[in-house]
Amino acid sequence: MDQMHDTQKFIDGNAAQQPVLKVEHLHLTFTQYARGLRKRELEPIKDLNLELYQGEILAIIGSSGSGKSLLAHAIMGILPYNATVSGDVLFKGERLTEKVREKIRGKELFLVPQSVTYLDPLLTVEKQIKISMEKESSSDIRDSEIDKLLAHYGLGPEVRRYYPHQLSGGMTRKVLLVCALAADADVLIVDEPTPGLDEAALQDVLDDFNKLRDAGKSVLMITHDIKAALKIADRITVFYEGESVETALPEDFTDNGIRLKHPYSRKLVQALPHVKNQTSAIQSESTCSERPEQPVRLRAEGIHFHYGNGKEVLKGNDFEVREGEVVGLIAPSGAGKTTFARILAGYRRPDRGRVLLERFVENSGDWDLVQEINSADKKRQSAASYHPVQMILQHPEKAVDPLRKMKGLLDEARGVPADLLEQAEIREEWLDRWPAELSGGELQRFCLVRVLNERTRFLICDEMTTMLDAVSRAGLWELLCDYAEKHRIGVIVISHDKDLVDQLCSRVVDLKMTEEK
Repeated sequence: MDQMHDTQKFIDGNAAQQPVLKVEHLHLTFTQYARGLRKRELEPIKDLNLELYQGEILAIIGSSGSGKSLLAHAIMGILPYNATVSGDVLFKGERLTEKVREKIRGKELFLVPQSVTYLDPLLTVEKQIKISMEKESSSDIRDSEIDKLLAHYGLGPEVRRYYPHQLSGGMTRKVLLVCALAADADVLIVDEPTPGLDEAALQDVLDDFNKLRDAGKSVLMITHDIKAALKIADRITVFYEGESVETALPEDFTDNGIRLKHPYSRKLVQALPHVKNQTSAIQSESTCSERPEQPVRLRAEGIHFHYGNGKEVLKGNDFEVREGEVVGLIAPSGAGKTTFARILAGYRRPDRGRVLLERFVENSGDWDLVQEINSADKKRQSAASYHPVQMILQHPEKAVDPLRKMKGLLDEARGVPADLLEQAEIREEWLDRWPAELSGGELQRFCLVRVLNERTRFLICDEMTTMLDAVSRAGLWELLCDYAEKHRIGVIVISHDKDLVDQLCSRVVDLKMTEEK
């Protein structure tokens, strides 16, 4: 039975009911003005059609910047002012006008956004969850339900009092999902719900989506995590260049995607790190994992750190990185990986312990004095200096100035070679855009090339490619590995993707195992 017939069989099986959510001939255009008031129009979504049925999980995968998040925003009616939309979106057979959206948004129709910046920075976790709950429920019932939902994702009752800036990336994802579960919506749109989650937390999230489906709810899951989509989706739609190129069943993605009809769909499957006999450079023996042992140049000794709420996340941790080494750093969500990385890079000071760095002297081309990052290096944020330990954050929107165009952000790096931009597949027209006008994956490409220069001696990649599709992810890791090998850059890979870590790293360190006993 071929793929087309199998997919049609699924739709025919739901023919007795109308789709709970239907997108018909959706076009989306952005109007922009460049220098000299030159008008230009971008068309990120072109004639898009989609159907989601009651009790179905429909996964959307595809290339970065192909319009997946914009589809979610169009459905919710939260597009920017310069967007022009044509086509129809129907919810339970009713056309979604702005009046209808205001009535059902956050109640019957709920969005879990990709960006963690959607949480209100001025409200505690508790207040934001309560906003998602039914107003008529009593205060005691709401409090009890909040504790139960937080505990379900391994978050203690103290998290109720936290503000968003006190949450790790994984904890923020969990809070966003708690808000969604609290809303009890009929249709849940989840945009990249799994980055930053460890394997146990990820499975909890997927189990919850299954329970929602069993209860007759519908889930539209936008994700780059193809493995997660294959576990739970009833159907999978592939986006490419603003269009839906095919919709297939999960079993069509097995056997290297041989039953998939579109070339890009097959490339997505073949670029996954766990796929055998792939041609991606992630598997190449000449990349990151095969380097001779070099001297230790970066060392952390007895690092202790606690947050303002008194919670101690780092308890005497030790860590070291050799010149040119690629080492993985793993730990459960909320265990302090990003905090530890920020201490290594000099963005945070430990309560106790120290980070030692051997300085690379450009004039002599050799290493010199050992300095303590958090006491001797006072110019971490100075525009006149360049710190040898650089970070690429999981959430690129937090790493760039939203009021500067992309060309200006690249200029901060004192010039990025044109060939490097080409290798990262950064288009020239992106340079004149604002950060908010790029997708998360497109923005992450800029964050990478900004730190690939000869002054970078160590590079910390904190869930760097979770916003990228598998094809783009493989290409960027190839670029990074080749550059790091050429310039003897030490790389620290923070990721929950075991397959990726195993492919890239010569050794893997569990942060929890480095604590003082």
